[in-house]
Amino acid sequence: MMGLGGFSMGHWWSIVLKEFLQLKRDRLTLGMIVGLPLIQLFLFGYVINSDPKQMPTAVIDADQTEITRTVVATMKATGYFRIVGAYDEAAAGYRQTVLQGLREVADSLSALDADALALAAREAVTEHARAGGRIAEQQYRLGGISELALLDAQRQLLQAELDRVTAEADRYTDTATLFQALGGGWWQPGS
Repeated sequence: MMGLGGFSMGHWWSIVLKEFLQLKRDRLTLGMIVGLPLIQLFLFGYVINSDPKQMPTAVIDADQTEITRTVVATMKATGYFRIVGAYDEAAAGYRQTVLQGLREVADSLSALDADALALAAREAVTEHARAGGRIAEQQYRLGGISELALLDAQRQLLQAELDRVTAEADRYTDTATLFQALGGGWWQPGS
């Protein structure tokens, strides 16, 4: 008996009967067809919570206006959100970072000040050693001191110049440390 659009009820029943016979022979397919929907029904019905409560939520409210405080208070009042982090913790972390940066800048400036004093002292010692070296050369030419005394005066001059260069290098190193503490590279275009 043919119905609308070529549909036959007899053919449909024969296909249904064939499928049930196949399910009777193949227990795995029967288990998947019946078992999986039962497992899903149990999970969605009892295990999976479709109404979450007290979800941990962090809020960073940089605006700190009445509107944002109202939004956060409303979120708390719903019971769905548990505010675990807020602006205060973020602000405290930011404050700590800024204080650490300022401390590094202050330390660098102190080191630069000490380096300037040390460099000035080393330059004065170098000038005295240079003057002493000139006097020693004149005395040696006139026969007033031995060659060993002249060499000792030259050694003192070289040591004073080495100490001055070391103090200057320390100052450059501390200048680089200051630039790094200030953010290093901020003066370069394109960075």
